[in-house]
Amino acid sequence: MKKIVLISLCLIVFNAQAKRQSVLSAKNTEKHVTAITQTGGRLIGSQSAKKAAEYIDAELKRIGLQPWHSQSYKWPFKFISTIDKSKQSGTNLIAVIKGTTKLPGVIIGAHYDHLGHGQTDKSLAREDEKGQVHPGADDNASGVSALLSIAEYLVALKNKGKFSPKRDIVFAFWTGEEEGLLGSKSFVKMFGQDDLSHIFMAYLNMDMIGRLDNALILQGTGSSKSWKQIIEQRNAPVRLNIVTQDDSQLPTDTSSFYQHHVPILSAFTGNHEQYHSPRDSTDLLNYQGIAKIAKLMALITRGLALKEEALDYQQTSLKKASRKNLKAYLGTIPDYAQADGVGVLIGGTVKNSPAQKAGFQKGDILIEMKGMKIDDVYDFTDVLQTLVIGEKITAKVQRQDKIVVLEVVPGVKK
Repeated sequence: MKKIVLISLCLIVFNAQAKRQSVLSAKNTEKHVTAITQTGGRLIGSQSAKKAAEYIDAELKRIGLQPWHSQSYKWPFKFISTIDKSKQSGTNLIAVIKGTTKLPGVIIGAHYDHLGHGQTDKSLAREDEKGQVHPGADDNASGVSALLSIAEYLVALKNKGKFSPKRDIVFAFWTGEEEGLLGSKSFVKMFGQDDLSHIFMAYLNMDMIGRLDNALILQGTGSSKSWKQIIEQRNAPVRLNIVTQDDSQLPTDTSSFYQHHVPILSAFTGNHEQYHSPRDSTDLLNYQGIAKIAKLMALITRGLALKEEALDYQQTSLKKASRKNLKAYLGTIPDYAQADGVGVLIGGTVKNSPAQKAGFQKGDILIEMKGMKIDDVYDFTDVLQTLVIGEKITAKVQRQDKIVVLEVVPGVKK
């Protein structure tokens, strides 16, 4: 009889533990990814994107998160479509777990938009795939899935009295990332300040975390001296193989915060041949991997929210590189959300970089480089691939009402 009672108690404990862990499980991450991708291609402003936003909205209500400074999770904003130049509306969704102090909050985000049916020039669809839905399972239903799981995990801990954050934890679901970080840029611009470090302690990001194989890449570790110790500590129970990258000038939503003096950390599992195509499908994702990454990012978020001391902020600068890793480098910091879609707005330059030495200034709009027209950050990225280290090029920028020609010599960095 005692043996039966003991077995029953063990089963109760086991089931309780399994239930507690379930929100950070492969089953849960797959559920969210499936629901997001089934809404369609999620081009900003489309009906598909609105359906995805409705799913996220319903999940935030189910989880029990508070809206951030509003009666609604939804924060709409206007933008100019790069497809037909019409004025349209996009919607971020912002929720919060309130902290017990007025210390700067921790914000963690992921973008839910994608490329629709490939209407923009960002699509890498093959000829026989033209017009097909781009499901964006990895990019970035994977990040949204992890973010919803993290939110549910932390809310559950708080509700059980096992977590009392000192700092607010803000959960941000961005739209318009694919069209130039439109959602995250509109968010930071609401504050009207260059330095947001007194509002946000750190910004954590998850963009394309669905293809975990050998290692998780954590980018932006150069934005604070504290990151590597924090990562090592929080990864101890998760045991992920992690590669860190100091570079903090990233073409994702982290840039919106890093340019405003907020330390950033971005989780990423790498590019693949299905990127920006109809082939980025749900069957190719590692859902257990997403769950493990979610657990790590949840533990990092939890630790930061309990921390009273601020993180230091560092601006990454040009470093010496080994010959095998050399590649051309300018050191410009693009402000990816140029409203009219023409040119790339320069948000600043990296200290001692070729761009700073050439005279690039914050507020310049880069419109031409190496004789090639620059309409957006993707044109800019394409031209960067053609640069040769030490080979001087010219660039044209619009500075207020003048066109200024600059000469820049690309350098090197790791």
